[in-house]
Amino acid sequence: MSKKAFVHFVWWRAQEPRNTGAVDPLDKVADYSSTKFDLWFHVDGAYGAPGILDPGKTHLFDGLKRADSVSLDPHKWLYVPVDARMFAVSR
Repeated sequence: MSKKAFVHFVWWRAQEPRNTGAVDPLDKVADYSSTKFDLWFHVDGAYGAPGILDPGKTHLFDGLKRADSVSLDPHKWLYVPVDARMFAVSR
């Protein structure tokens, strides 16, 4: 039986400041995932991504536009029905 190598293909970051208000440095994560390993860069913005709508906090989300995909649960901050979910893919 031959050994098979595992290949990493996704870099998943959660943009969820539920407990601490912390926001991952998405630009740095995007640099790392694209230049070092050519990984798919997904941001789980289910809770935290709407924070980009605050003009005073927009700079914290600069790397979000570099994500290959982003998920969002609008019912958490945007007050839409709980069944609503979004998954956006850029490539």
